[in-house]
Amino acid sequence: MATDGAVTVKGKKTFNGVKKLLKISCDPTIVAMYYGKPDFGLVEMESIIEEFKKQNDFNKLNSVKKVSSAFINFLSKFTYGDDVDYFVKYYLTLFKNELRQNLANMDEELFWDYIGGFEKMDTFSFIQNISFEDIIPDCIQDRAYANDALLNIFSYQLANSGTGLVISGFDNDCNRPSFIHLGLMVNNEGTIEYAVLDFEENYDNTGIISFAQDEEINTFIRGIDLDLELSIVNYINISLDFYLDDFYEMLVESGEFDENNLNKIEDFKNQHKRDFSYANTFHERLQLWKNNNYESFLEIIPFLPKHLLAELARFLIMIVSSKRKFSFDLDSVGGQINVCVVTKNKIEFY
Repeated sequence: MATDGAVTVKGKKTFNGVKKLLKISCDPTIVAMYYGKPDFGLVEMESIIEEFKKQNDFNKLNSVKKVSSAFINFLSKFTYGDDVDYFVKYYLTLFKNELRQNLANMDEELFWDYIGGFEKMDTFSFIQNISFEDIIPDCIQDRAYANDALLNIFSYQLANSGTGLVISGFDNDCNRPSFIHLGLMVNNEGTIEYAVLDFEENYDNTGIISFAQDEEINTFIRGIDLDLELSIVNYINISLDFYLDDFYEMLVESGEFDENNLNKIEDFKNQHKRDFSYANTFHERLQLWKNNNYESFLEIIPFLPKHLLAELARFLIMIVSSKRKFSFDLDSVGGQINVCVVTKNKIEFY
């Protein structure tokens, strides 16, 4: 596991020298890493984790799943209650402003295409009464379904807006690693509002898993930037539409077709406009190329010694840090890079 040493406060200021990768237990071998918001319930995450270590017996908490459950329970007692209304209102305003801008002048087909491009999860109980009626386009017929879909999307965004926590290591009775990825949101009067973003028990695959700010890492290991990929696919869609229009105009100007045939050609043209099958075929082929690039990269991973695995992890963090440094983006990744290799019997920091 690896992380940088920077934290961002209120999206405006970054500080280096923070320890975000910490040992939880040597027996069983379990570590914790956090990212995003550096505190929870007005208490710094590093302090929370260190206090959690002192107050628990890891002979009993002998698995990643048990440790994560105990940690959530500990948070409810050790941290202070948050202003849940303010938390929801702040992120809801950002979410609605983005949606309002993007949904303007959309027809129903475009709306559902747009909605389908977002990650979703089940709606949290503390936001289930929120309405998006004021921003759902007038052309949408099933407005209740559209509202539920937007709530699912907002839930996912909320889960990724607070503090991310990854607990990873080896259960006592397993020879393969496990990890759980949590999105911590708020302390709601003693109830911790959180989401399980990912969970793997006795993980038996080879992989590189990015938990935050993963765009540059995915570009490196898969061979193409996601935004560039989507731009190419969208360009193909638009170009095909323009090509059909231009071709039809050429046929009209040639004077070689009577009105009846031109009407048939125009019907054919209109039927095939917004036909994304050609672009989708290219997109599927691009996915295959990306997967092949990723799989060939992964083939070497099982044969690398621990120090090279640590070097690879450090290098991937450096890619993200350098991209932030040499751009107008906030330096949200920086500082000292902390790396540890966790095996069944040992935790080594590099």
